[in-house]
Amino acid sequence: HHLRASEVVVAGAGHNAVMEVAAARRPLVCIPEDRPFDEQRAKARLLRRAGLAVVRDRWPDPKLWPAVLREAADLGAEGLARLVDGRGAE
Repeated sequence: HHLRASEVVVAGAGHNAVMEVAAARRPLVCIPEDRPFDEQRAKARLLRRAGLAVVRDRWPDPKLWPAVLREAADLGAEGLARLVDGRGAE
């Protein structure tokens, strides 16, 4: 419910987080977390390259947040939403 009520979601690049945001059809600001095998950084690079999320390598300075959130809102969620078809339980 909280995801769907959000204008923009800020999350790491873990698989579950990204797929939950995609299923909620909300724009994503992705800030990958450090992991032993850099899997979140790899996923964040793919999301950035495909134009599916706004990616920042580290937490932005507070003064930059309005622009980061605006960038994500402008990007929208249509591309990210195509990653899920809503039939996962099947």
